[in-house]
Amino acid sequence: MKKQWISLSFLASSVFVFSQELPKSENYIHSRVYLEETQETNAAKKQLETVAYYDGLGRPKQNIGVKASPKGRDVVTHIEYDEFGRQAKDFLPIPQSGTQAGRIYDSPLSNASSIYGNEKIFSEKILENSPLNRLLGQIHQGNDWQNHPIRIEYEANTVSDRVKKFKTVTQWNSGATLSSLSQEGVFSSSSLYKNITEDEDGNTSIEFKNGQGQVVLVRKFNGSETADTYYIYNEYNQLAFVISPLAAEKANLTQDDLDRLCYQYRYDGKGRLVEKKLPAKGWEYMVYDKLDRLTMSQDAGQRAKKEWLFTRYDRFGRVAYTGIATGESRAVEQANINLTLSNHVERTSNAGFTQNNMKVYYNPAIGGEISYPKNIKKLLSVNYYDEYPPDAPAAPENILGQPLMASAPAGGKSTKSLPLAVYLKNIENDDWSRTFTYYDQKARVIGTLHHNYLVGYTQIQMELDFAGVVQKTHTYHKRDPKSPEVKIEERFVYDHQNRLVKHFHKINGRNEELLLENIYDELGRLSRKKVGGSEGSPLQEVDYAY
Repeated sequence: MKKQWISLSFLASSVFVFSQELPKSENYIHSRVYLEETQETNAAKKQLETVAYYDGLGRPKQNIGVKASPKGRDVVTHIEYDEFGRQAKDFLPIPQSGTQAGRIYDSPLSNASSIYGNEKIFSEKILENSPLNRLLGQIHQGNDWQNHPIRIEYEANTVSDRVKKFKTVTQWNSGATLSSLSQEGVFSSSSLYKNITEDEDGNTSIEFKNGQGQVVLVRKFNGSETADTYYIYNEYNQLAFVISPLAAEKANLTQDDLDRLCYQYRYDGKGRLVEKKLPAKGWEYMVYDKLDRLTMSQDAGQRAKKEWLFTRYDRFGRVAYTGIATGESRAVEQANINLTLSNHVERTSNAGFTQNNMKVYYNPAIGGEISYPKNIKKLLSVNYYDEYPPDAPAAPENILGQPLMASAPAGGKSTKSLPLAVYLKNIENDDWSRTFTYYDQKARVIGTLHHNYLVGYTQIQMELDFAGVVQKTHTYHKRDPKSPEVKIEERFVYDHQNRLVKHFHKINGRNEELLLENIYDELGRLSRKKVGGSEGSPLQEVDYAY
């Protein structure tokens, strides 16, 4: 038979290969994710190669990371099932003694002792022998955990559990739910699901759920002491109250108890959260536009000053700018925004308006109607997408030899849909900091330029390889016009699986220093870190044990 290769390439980085080199008697998926550029399947190229084998029922039975260990050995994860077809054991990955180029291992566990010693190499699920297959317990990997399992029991509540039964009566007030709370004794027996969990340290918690699957009570134990947290729903099945353990101890809850110790939530007719109160904190209000986007929010401090924190969006739902506006009550603001036909802003090439010493290149008036809110008092941030704003500095043609993606379409590529600039206002005054982001031809970030409010800057340039991994960075920092510029050069070295091995650092052209050197065990875990100094003579060594 003629040998055939079928390759599917995604973003020029991953290829799925089906060949006759692997056993024909097995079901498998053979994949290669190339870390170096290639036009065809090439085993010599740096890559992440895996083979997933499946049994006759389509269930995974063995996963192989080909040459995945630091020494180039295969790393195999064994999968097995019990007599009912359930995966009750989860095995740790096991590095093999060498590589079989993706071929299945007949005895994948034989090399386990050389890696893990006499430790137990799998976690174990204790499953209920019923069609429900409910989890009754779990034992983690390692010998130390064998006498410390997680235990789970499934029961129904009894009257002796003393689960308080709360009732809400909900009215509508200013377009929002207003629920009053009262207690009606305790839940009768077998009216709630009761799930008991004991963790590895013997700590017990009980979760009670109603017939709709809603959590009613979480009870945690500390010896003989209990801490109860109640979750109370209104007539519309919306979470209206969360009763904290301290409040749950009280026989009768007053409104003062609710305000100081509990969480309270109110909703509008669309089920949107419009008012909430956290313990010992004032009410917070939210206003939404017709697209259910949060447009305005207000805390108690802002309410005293009739101020709202607002967000305006562009036509794609992206945040255009935020700030503080003046306004009235939540009900009034919600009614006003409901009358707004279109509540987005349009990007402009000329300044749409100026606020707080900042020209904003958005037009808030669409079709003669100003987007909501209308009474802007202060801007806080401005975001630009698709094209750099007119006041942005000229972008370089390339960064570290990598051509930049331009705003104007070229070869079917442009910065359209990408976030390009963020302006943030200084809290104390009307000075602004500005951050610009630059992309390569694959829309990957390769540089940023940050102008601070002191008229200084920080510029970061990155060189990426084919897989998008940073190979080196250049950072230029100047605090203000009077400060000297500092240049920091960093260089990174990776192994064949793109694990960071070495990180070099150089300041202002001085001698290069080795910041760190990482050494990994055969499972890819960091086993030793060498810090500072030079190669072969670190200032510090840190060993890691697992």
